[in-house]
Amino acid sequence: MKVFIPAELDVNKLIQRKPPVEVKNFSKDKLLYIVGSIAYMQTYRHDLKIGGEYVPVSSAYLQNDAGIRNYNAYLKYLVDAGVLKAINFVQGQHSTLYTLLAPYNRKTKAVTLTDKKFIKSLERDTRKDEAIKQFKNLWKWFAHGNLKIDREKALEHLHKTYPLNMTEEQKSIFLGDEYWPEEDLSAKHHRMARIIETVHEGDPEKLPFVVDQTAGRLHTVLTSMNREFRRFLTYGGKQLASVDVKCCQPYLTLLLFNSNFYKVKTRGLPAEEQKILKDLFNDVGAGQISMSSLSCSSLLGELVLSLMSLQSNEHVSVSVFPNISTLSSSITLVKEIQEGIEKGLYEDVGRYFQDILVKDFYTELSNAFNREYDDNTTREDIKEMWSMVAFGKIRAAKHASTPDFYRLFAQRYPTVLKLYDTIKAEKHQNLAYLLQQIEAHIVLKVASKRITKLKPRVPLFSIHDSLVTTVRHAEFVRSVMEEALHKLVGYRPKLKVEWW
Repeated sequence: MKVFIPAELDVNKLIQRKPPVEVKNFSKDKLLYIVGSIAYMQTYRHDLKIGGEYVPVSSAYLQNDAGIRNYNAYLKYLVDAGVLKAINFVQGQHSTLYTLLAPYNRKTKAVTLTDKKFIKSLERDTRKDEAIKQFKNLWKWFAHGNLKIDREKALEHLHKTYPLNMTEEQKSIFLGDEYWPEEDLSAKHHRMARIIETVHEGDPEKLPFVVDQTAGRLHTVLTSMNREFRRFLTYGGKQLASVDVKCCQPYLTLLLFNSNFYKVKTRGLPAEEQKILKDLFNDVGAGQISMSSLSCSSLLGELVLSLMSLQSNEHVSVSVFPNISTLSSSITLVKEIQEGIEKGLYEDVGRYFQDILVKDFYTELSNAFNREYDDNTTREDIKEMWSMVAFGKIRAAKHASTPDFYRLFAQRYPTVLKLYDTIKAEKHQNLAYLLQQIEAHIVLKVASKRITKLKPRVPLFSIHDSLVTTVRHAEFVRSVMEEALHKLVGYRPKLKVEWW
């Protein structure tokens, strides 16, 4: 078994220079694996990074799956040896983040593990194999080896975009709000260089391909690549194009306002639990279900919610309603909204739908915000601000510390914000996870597989809410995506085709 570690790291010399005397039952292979895991996350898991190039370490995975019980001792050793840098960061579940220090943040090399017992424990980690089995229609286009990158032009652009040895003034200009003084900024440069080299080498073994178990998203070399570098890619010598869902996350929230979405698949559940759920959907709006009976149910785990369409039997497995009371509250509110709209109430919900489906959602919010606060905030800034409202912690709109945009959103869409907050009641990340799972289901499991079934020779890649193909097939991919989204969400999406 191989792992990919920094090319500059000679573990034998490191151990000789700094003996790991404080690491009980020290294993060189375990050390290599931990370093390789951090290098992998920094390079390919753009979604995990915080503050530039810092990444969290999964204690549950290292302890339970990889069998490295004393992983903290290895991490401390690597920090003390100058291989890693650690910072404290309190947000969600992460308390310590790590980054590779120069010169270990540059190129990588393959090393072969030799500890048979440790290798056997790692072989249980079949995440890539499982992802390939699940989405073999997408993996085959990586495996063919026809995805190429114009290495010279990509590296030339890299040197211009993230130049090495920047002054403090250049750092603030090039990196803007992303600049963290603690960060070794050369890591940004070398991370993209590693990605460029990985694509250039064309070795499928080195290509990342894994499904995020929390959100269901597929992570590949394309999802980890900075947007401006994708234009240097071709497939079989042909130009590529992406089909994106405009304002995808706000668009998917429209699904949450339909009570049909919250129906639970009860097949296989005990009769008592089936009755509780049936009563929930039929009578919760009338207040006939007591919360005490719901809290006694064993259904406090994963539920299978219908991915709404009266014409569809599609289902998506979600685990963002950790207890029945949260689901009950969501159903109650949605039923109340639907009944209120029929009586001419909840005007803000109608405006929300209009802004997303007819107008440009972020532009409308930008205009409203700039009028209210005499500002010149851009559409991209508003996009980030909306994410803070939708996916951040619940705030009191009238509190003095609440950001101006949050306050404006609460005034413009009070009922919409109430539904956001109801879904986030247990955990503020739940709305983000829910929307990402819906996105992954529609794009990966429905649209991409439909495309492959209809035209198996159409090259196809995914980047979360978009599908990528050659220019020749872009219109076909667009039409299938539009049909899938329209059918499952219930409203026609706005799609953008962008030639790379």
